[in-house]
Amino acid sequence: CGSQIFFHIWPGPNSPTAGCTGLSAKNMQTLMLWLDQKQNPLLVQIPEEIKNTFLDELKIPKAPVG
Repeated sequence: CGSQIFFHIWPGPNSPTAGCTGLSAKNMQTLMLWLDQKQNPLLVQIPEEIKNTFLDELKIPKAPVG
């Protein structure tokens, strides 16, 4: 009943995604080790220029990548 966004290994800047989140293999591993399933993690994607405002205002922890 809604959209899904998948994480996958991104080959590089010349390889577009179809709306998914692409990460380097190293960043993918870092993110997967950082996430804690018990905390019910969620993905927040916003433009770079407003990222810091929302992270501070909403008390969203900064991921170890990106």
